[in-house]
Amino acid sequence: MQLVSFTLTRGADGNSSEVLYHHMKSTPSFTDKANVHRFSVQNELRSYRANINITHLQEQDTDLYHCVFNYRVEDRFPEIPSGTKFFLHVVSDVYGDIVFHQRETNDSVQIPCACPDACMTLSAFSFMRGADGNSSELLHHSVPSSKDEANDHRISVQSRSHRANITITSLQEDDTDLYHCVCHYRTDRSVLKIPGSTKLFLRVGN
Repeated sequence: MQLVSFTLTRGADGNSSEVLYHHMKSTPSFTDKANVHRFSVQNELRSYRANINITHLQEQDTDLYHCVFNYRVEDRFPEIPSGTKFFLHVVSDVYGDIVFHQRETNDSVQIPCACPDACMTLSAFSFMRGADGNSSELLHHSVPSSKDEANDHRISVQSRSHRANITITSLQEDDTDLYHCVCHYRTDRSVLKIPGSTKLFLRVGN
């Protein structure tokens, strides 16, 4: 077989879209012209390899990426997917924006959790307390499910699609801490854990 070209696509199987097309005898062409200066290709097509570099990453670049190679076999041009798929997750900062909430003792607080709308199946999310590397899980919520595994009866959740609101009632001063959620995506081989978009610091008391 003779390798003729390859296509970089993004999105899950059955719902993917073309990002760039590169023929061995020409320069890459892009579906979105805005990507011309952000994407570059270093190909070794004679060795059946290609490296794609993306610069100036944005949150909307979060997606599943893979290549499809195009061959010539006599008068046919079969397309063969590469053996590797790559999930790229981009955040503007660690967990995105940090929100500060001040509450009095015995008040309640509602904390939002937004998971990236990735082209994978969202299976659950965890509500976490504490700084990175030293956090503990307060609540585990399966999707879809009406049953939560919470470590504190004061914690409840209302969820819809890739978003949820976690409520903590009867706040005490020792609830002061950093909170965030982690989204669990089911892949073919494992569960991928990705931080939610908001990290919140809660202070209770004066």
